[in-house]
Amino acid sequence: MSVSKIRKRYVAFEVVSRNNFTFQELRSVMLEEAEKEGLNISVLREKYDENTKRGLIRANHTEVLYLRKILDNIQKISDKEVKIKSIGTSGTIRTANIKYLQKAFTKEEEVQ
Repeated sequence: MSVSKIRKRYVAFEVVSRNNFTFQELRSVMLEEAEKEGLNISVLREKYDENTKRGLIRANHTEVLYLRKILDNIQKISDKEVKIKSIGTSGTIRTANIKYLQKAFTKEEEVQ
C-alpha cells in the first residue's frame, strides 16, 4: 500500500475591489470559507501587500483546485463587493514570489 506524501503549494491571489480591506478581514473570510469545505490553508501575512492587493495562500497539493473554487466564490468582505482572483500556483514560496508577486512591481518600474 503506497502512501502519497502531502506536498505544499503556494497559491498567489489578487483582490479586485475599489474598497480597501485589512489583512485580518480578508484572512478571516478566506479561512471561514475554507473551513466550510474542510480545507486546511494558511494565508501568509508576510507575503500580503496591501498596495498591490496580492498575496499567497499555503495549501496541500490535493486542495488547490478546491481553494481556487472557494476564492472565486467569495463575493463580499465586510459587506463590500470584492472579487478574488487566483493568479498562479507554485511549489515554493520563492518561485511564487518571483513569478506572481514581484511582477506587479517590475511592470510599474518599467513604465517609469
